[in-house]
Amino acid sequence: MMNWLLIRGLGREKRHWGDFIKMLQQETDGDVLCLDIPGSGDFREMQSPVKIKGYILFLRDKLPKKQQWSICAISLGGMIALEWLSLYPDDFQNAVIINTSALDVGRWHNRLRFSILHNFIRTLLQKDAVKREEILLKITTNLQKDITQVAEKNAKIYKEKPITRKNIIRQLYAASKFRSPQNTIENLCFLSSKEDKLVNPKCSELLSQKYKKKHFQHLTAGHDLPLDDPKWIIETMKQCNFLKKR
Repeated sequence: MMNWLLIRGLGREKRHWGDFIKMLQQETDGDVLCLDIPGSGDFREMQSPVKIKGYILFLRDKLPKKQQWSICAISLGGMIALEWLSLYPDDFQNAVIINTSALDVGRWHNRLRFSILHNFIRTLLQKDAVKREEILLKITTNLQKDITQVAEKNAKIYKEKPITRKNIIRQLYAASKFRSPQNTIENLCFLSSKEDKLVNPKCSELLSQKYKKKHFQHLTAGHDLPLDDPKWIIETMKQCNFLKKR
């Protein structure tokens, strides 16, 4: 029985996985556990660590022991996962890393594209939750037919469990300082979005080359690949034999 741990990225929480949780649960005989990082979601009242290892130590304590686990993580969550795999390689059987980056791999400006920097700053300053989400979604998604509807849903999530600007900045700082570890596990693959407006997909490609692992690229989705095309992620996980083909 294989269980899956899901970790989201900067300023996001487990509810932002959307339909992907249900779809993954239908494809595995184990549990699907979504853990929020410190400073977000269930743990919004905590102070976000400024080092990636701080997130790992907190999350590892929440992971049920004596079970087989795999991990799927995106963006900042992917950085946490990569470091986790290096520090505690026996914790996970398989790993799927989506649209992530590292300071030591590729050029620094590929980690946060110049073209969206102005709008990214606007999200930090915008007080209206719906408008902020609309700006963010235009940066992170490409395939949403009704951005306003998704923005309203995300704004409701924010109002229920708001994340502070301070914690967003602390999470961003931790991400900016992340360097990819030397070692990882055998069953690892990287996923990226060719049309990612936030992070250059070259980052995932270079990481896959560093570790000599497979890299799969979606041709049209945005940075938030689980939101844009969760089915594609599931099918790619099957190609890697991380999920059983039906």
